[in-house]
Amino acid sequence: MATALEPCPFCRSNHLHLAHSGLDYCVVCQSCKSKGPHQETLERAISRWNETSVRLGVQPLPETATSESLADRTQPEPRYFVARG
Repeated sequence: MATALEPCPFCRSNHLHLAHSGLDYCVVCQSCKSKGPHQETLERAISRWNETSVRLGVQPLPETATSESLADRTQPEPRYFVARG
């Protein structure tokens, strides 16, 4: 059964990738690099991704949105730092 992916709950992009690593699956946004929860089945990974988008009330970007208009958005600050020394 095919299930449509909802847009990214963080950047509203539809540029999504289904990732499989070892024993689990997850949905990855290729625009902002956010990842959905890792699940044992592909169907469950898609379902959890869609639940997040629906819960946050995310609407897809209009078809007229261009890469230039998306590039104007500010990038979030990193949440972690690497200590060297």
